[in-house]
Amino acid sequence: MSGSYSLGGVAGSVNRDSTWSTAAQYAMGPIGLAVGFSRINNSTLGGGAWGADSTTTNNGSQIGVSALTNGYQTAQAQQRCAVGSGYTFNSAWDIMATYSNVQYIPGAGSKFHDEAIFNTGGLVLHWKPAVAWDFGAGYSYTRATRANGIDDNAQYHQFNLSQ
Repeated sequence: MSGSYSLGGVAGSVNRDSTWSTAAQYAMGPIGLAVGFSRINNSTLGGGAWGADSTTTNNGSQIGVSALTNGYQTAQAQQRCAVGSGYTFNSAWDIMATYSNVQYIPGAGSKFHDEAIFNTGGLVLHWKPAVAWDFGAGYSYTRATRANGIDDNAQYHQFNLSQ
């Protein structure tokens, strides 16, 4: 088990710009389980443009912004929780399952007004017929909440094959 807390870079405030996280892992025999949680608070009071003094900033631009999350750059806070588990059947076969919940929490200065939540579940099956070979097949599904006047919430399916 581990955890961390980073004081914010805003004088006089312990919450603005703070970052904290915690995680735990359990492994016994063929079974493994892990859980993690993190919260990142914007240094800009009430949300808005991500403050340049934020602990997770890159000279004023937010780290990890994609086409999917671009509209939530003005969040007052981001919160992430994830759970993963795995089972090893034998030396050749194992399976892993994951679930994550990501929340973009608005503030008075945010350009969106409803909390946006993305839930993702995934499954990966590995086959290792020899030491040099590791084949995998995976599937994940993401569904967003209905928020900010959007009636047709986002849904994403992804299938992967790897070697």
